[in-house]
Amino acid sequence: MKHHLFRLLIALLMVSGANRVLAQYPGPFFTDENRPNPLYFLYEPPVNSITPEGEFYNDWWFYEWGKTQREYSYADWDEEAELMSEEEQGVYNDVIGIEVGQLAPEILLLAQRAVSDVVLANRVAKSHFKRVRPFAFYGEPSFTPQNDEMLSQTWSYPSGHSARGWMFALVLASVAPERAEALAVRANAYAMNRVICGHHWKSDIEAGKLEAMVLFAAISGTQEYQEQLQKARAEYLMYAYPDGATSVDRTPSEQSKAIGRYYDMLGRRLESLPTHSLFIQNGKKMIR
Repeated sequence: MKHHLFRLLIALLMVSGANRVLAQYPGPFFTDENRPNPLYFLYEPPVNSITPEGEFYNDWWFYEWGKTQREYSYADWDEEAELMSEEEQGVYNDVIGIEVGQLAPEILLLAQRAVSDVVLANRVAKSHFKRVRPFAFYGEPSFTPQNDEMLSQTWSYPSGHSARGWMFALVLASVAPERAEALAVRANAYAMNRVICGHHWKSDIEAGKLEAMVLFAAISGTQEYQEQLQKARAEYLMYAYPDGATSVDRTPSEQSKAIGRYYDMLGRRLESLPTHSLFIQNGKKMIR
């Protein structure tokens, strides 16, 4: 019953759109007037084509690959694992070794404010490009068919999951730079899970990553970010490397560790993917 109610909550949040998502987060670092506009740096997505050719080949190839991965249960976590950690469901908690949530409020505040900015930027881009999600384009069920009707009414490019996931990882990497590589691996798995589910094209998640990188670069240059970063860094050092002065356990919950194991499984499978793919151009196979 609890499992069912949690899925219902996630569905309601997705239906309500970016405004409801933002209600979970504190205020962003930028205003709408000075926030970097993704329309100035995002490229046009490949034109969807029934036959895979040209630039669209990469999207088609990863969509077909993703369908072969749905038997693995880690994909199920996509609808349940959230970046915030109030419910001990954090995607990155096991990577940095502490439960990022109410027990680590300075880190959470830093990350959530940055995520607010990328959510708002993503909304601008989605409304502009209006790209159809892959499962809807092909008229096939996604990994979560119970959500397909609702998801088909929202846009695909760029991926909000990828943008939020990469932004959270980039912020945590600034807090815990020694964990930067592991955080990047986890962010990639978190984003690629959306391809497996059939909710996003590969180019959607690449655009979401770019969106996060540009917004993070701008945000990290603000005085507000640097001041909050110092607080978050001090909190991280205190709890990740305790000296016995605190008696409060801030290590990741068993639930967060379980989520981490599932994404690690996906990360290992992603390592076996080719570093390039072939696409068709003017009747010839080309290496991309």
